[in-house]
Amino acid sequence: MGVSVNAVSESGERWLVDLRVYEGVYRKNHYPVRVVEVPAPPPHENRQELEHKMAEFALTEVRLHMQSGSLPPKGMQVNGHRAWQMDSAETSSITYDARP
Repeated sequence: MGVSVNAVSESGERWLVDLRVYEGVYRKNHYPVRVVEVPAPPPHENRQELEHKMAEFALTEVRLHMQSGSLPPKGMQVNGHRAWQMDSAETSSITYDARP
């Protein structure tokens, strides 16, 4: 149960985080979160670290949205202007779900 990450992909200033949402009334194997207007990443971080930070950012945004209301039925689009600013105190551990 809960929210877990299926996959993270990037194309320029846009990232797509595919989530699995099984919490409350939600039963979605694939819930797309489009993160747009993402600034250039910190130069010292490798691809795996960037994907981890982006997944944490998307999870946080979805959880905050779920606390304040319902999720849009076909996915979310969020502004990623602060995606790289999250620190370890703001993030939780990610679960990657290998199921299609």
